Amino acid sequence: MTTKQSNNINYGGLVKQAVDRVKPHLSSFMTDGLQMLHTHGPHFMRGLTTSVTGMMGILSPSATVNKKYWPFFKDAYLPVLGALYGAFAVFAFFFFPITVGILIFAPALLWQILTTISVYSLHIATKRHPVEHGYLFIEGIREVDPKLAQDFERRMNTGGNLRPRDWIQAIQESFDDKIYFWTYSFIFLLFSILPIIGSFITAAAHTYLVSEKLAWRILDTYMTKIEKMSHADQTRFINKYWSLLFGYCFPYVVLSSIPVVGPFMLLYAEVFVAKLFYSEMYMKEGKFEKTETSNIPTSIE
Repeated sequence: MTTKQSNNINYGGLVKQAVDRVKPHLSSFMTDGLQMLHTHGPHFMRGLTTSVTGMMGILSPSATVNKKYWPFFKDAYLPVLGALYGAFAVFAFFFFPITVGILIFAPALLWQILTTISVYSLHIATKRHPVEHGYLFIEGIREVDPKLAQDFERRMNTGGNLRPRDWIQAIQESFDDKIYFWTYSFIFLLFSILPIIGSFITAAAHTYLVSEKLAWRILDTYMTKIEKMSHADQTRFINKYWSLLFGYCFPYVVLSSIPVVGPFMLLYAEVFVAKLFYSEMYMKEGKFEKTETSNIPTSIE
């Protein structure tokens, strides 16, 4: 009896010590989380609101937007999307037992595959048709400021990175550009082996990762074709506005997991991001200050 009581007391003491050690870290984590929410939450919500408002606009897009949207969707985006969907379907058919087994033990993998197909199809399409892709952003700007759109169009067509890539080049550049994307995707997939919560961790982390990928893609026209930013400057630009961009990209990434319908709406993110850029970046910053290396706004406020 004495030995059992002694053991019970020891276990209780160990638990108490563990709780005492975790308490400060948990408190610090919650404090930091609330501070981040207070700092970045309003920007995230403005991005999310712009995204949802833009989606409402899909029901009645302007004729000029449609004139640029449908050719790019049909000639550039749809062939890549169909090829990647087809490759996934063939694999799932011929390796059906493996596919079922993977989805049972790692269901978040399906989320990863579908969202990645949608966004990477867009990436490859923009490499193959850079001019047509550029005009999606230009037409979005034209909706809010025709004069600025005219200026952006002139600058895009003057020394912009508009060289079309063939299929091999486009695919190679799309994979080389974001090696870390595939590395982290695999790491996040490993969380799926955890019961119940693992799949949610994988899906949430991958959504964040794909949102970053999408943010770079939808602002590529402005960063590389209009302002001709270096890669380091593009990174600073994305980081500066990341809360806004994550809020904007989040619903599009969620929708991109729905075959056919999701990618159809994803392409409109290219058009409607112009309104976010114009209202939250360009108008609040005024004229961009020129430097030797970049033309990046200096503040989000």
